[in-house]
Amino acid sequence: MALSKIQSESINLADTFAFTGTVSGAGSQGLVHLETQETSTAVTEMKFGSDVFNTTYDRYVVKGRVLPTADANDLQFRFMNSSETDLTALNSYRESVNNGSSANRTNGRIARSIGTVANAETGVLFHLDVWLPHVGNTDFQAMVNSNCFRVTTDTDPRHEVIVTYFRFDQDTTQPAGMNFRMSSNNMDKALISVFGVSETG
Repeated sequence: MALSKIQSESINLADTFAFTGTVSGAGSQGLVHLETQETSTAVTEMKFGSDVFNTTYDRYVVKGRVLPTADANDLQFRFMNSSETDLTALNSYRESVNNGSSANRTNGRIARSIGTVANAETGVLFHLDVWLPHVGNTDFQAMVNSNCFRVTTDTDPRHEVIVTYFRFDQDTTQPAGMNFRMSSNNMDKALISVFGVSETG
């Protein structure tokens, strides 16, 4: 079929168009939605496995909002292996909060001491930049940058940045998923979405 050049003003954008071929050339760089999970009843955890975190992407963006069932708990994450078992080797997560001193942990943190469960449904709103290379050496370790807004137990708004990396010298397992949970108690309500960062197009 011959191609016709169409001026934009000659198309009625209120019409419905059906395409039977393939449209290409527009590029596909940017965020690719992979999965969203939502709950309005209390759950212990939310897992995103290797069907989401795999060799298709090395970089991810995670956005979410969580309301805990009890005040003063941290929102945490753990990487998982391909069998969706948490990676919890001693000292395998190293973090810094608001560019303060570093500490080793058995989990990563997204936000600390979230409050106002009884007073107002605020909880924590967070954005994660996740670097999850499938290389397997000490030069390219998995990293998470957490940028969050939370409300304290005194109902004060706070902005917090927590950076964490997964130490290859402590655990050589390739991360293949993320598990989100509270430090204790449950997530009363939660909405978490994962996006892959595409660099092709």
